[in-house]
Amino acid sequence: MKKASLYFIVYSLMCFLLFTGKLNAQENDTASIIGFSPSSKITTINGLGFNYTILALKKRYADVNGIRLNVTPITIFMPFLTLLHAPIIKAGQIDNTFGYEDQNRINGINLTLFDPNSSKINGIEINISGGRGNTTNGFSTGLVNSHETINGLTFGILRNASNKCRGIQIGLVNECENLKGIQIGLWNKNSKRNFPLINWNF
Repeated sequence: MKKASLYFIVYSLMCFLLFTGKLNAQENDTASIIGFSPSSKITTINGLGFNYTILALKKRYADVNGIRLNVTPITIFMPFLTLLHAPIIKAGQIDNTFGYEDQNRINGINLTLFDPNSSKINGIEINISGGRGNTTNGFSTGLVNSHETINGLTFGILRNASNKCRGIQIGLVNECENLKGIQIGLWNKNSKRNFPLINWNF
């Protein structure tokens, strides 16, 4: 009986939070506490954002102030595909496939198996497969990190590939076209030199 009461309370709370987010989204395009992205109405989520698809089409990925979770079912295959393609993944660039000129923003934590769109992240980025074309200010980790820009620390278990890095790359293989910082790994490559173990450019 106690378990049934607990389940009812949790369910009621979830319904309330979802209703609150939907109501706010209709009024001011902001979903407080919980919201879903992409959306044709919600542009900002203050709290917990759920990214549910990799095909935005005419909808927009919402900015998130808090935590964004990617719950797209197809992304469960991405860690395996990343392992297969790890050696050939290039440095990421902003993806304008669906006509978005601006990256969506995450101020807080981005937690995904795979980030399907270019994002600007201020905080912590944990992508099991790794990001693709993100701009990250803070900390980033994943199997293969492919950044447009990283300002801070990026830890790629297999590989880091960045167009621009201001900070530290740590991984089995590190590559950066425009580096101001340090690379630590089995093999490191930047515009100045290729070098094992530790490389740098300032």
